[in-house]
Amino acid sequence: DDITLVNTVCLTELTGSTFSVDELLSTIPYQQCLMFGEAPAGWSQRQYVEPYVVREAPDAQQMLLADALAEIAHDTDKKARLWRGLQQLFAVGS
Repeated sequence: DDITLVNTVCLTELTGSTFSVDELLSTIPYQQCLMFGEAPAGWSQRQYVEPYVVREAPDAQQMLLADALAEIAHDTDKKARLWRGLQQLFAVGS
């Protein structure tokens, strides 16, 4: 039930190494993943790339991709879509 927050930009700056999101996700145990910003390169063909739609991986892990927070902050529709996605991701009201 813990939450892990990973900022790949800060991680890269601190270590001087770049990390692929796939590498990070394979080393961090998680049930749900919430990602803000653009989908990582190479994910365009994957099932969980559509923003604000919760997708379940074959191993029952869930992923929600949303726009960058700066974009969401000024867009009522994106705020509503994020809220609905978060409710689905964390099973609020189920």
